[in-house]
Amino acid sequence: MEQPPLQGFGTARVCTPAGSFLQATRDGEAALLASVLEITRGAKRIVDFFAGCGTFSLPLAAGAEVYALESERDMIEAMQAGWRQGRA
Repeated sequence: MEQPPLQGFGTARVCTPAGSFLQATRDGEAALLASVLEITRGAKRIVDFFAGCGTFSLPLAAGAEVYALESERDMIEAMQAGWRQGRA
């Protein structure tokens, strides 16, 4: 692979593992994220159940402490790598 297929979640760039679930359209993802950001506005701590690769967790982490839960190890590893790269 010459370049990994990266997805932007907030400031992070995540190489999503094979079989990852993403929203069908960027507009759909943006609408969902806008709703989540509105609902959590002002929260200092957030728990994201079924966090996947960080679609919501990573953007939310810009304004709150986020505890991301995910049962798939490759998803968590992808999210962590993207978060670390976004902080560099």
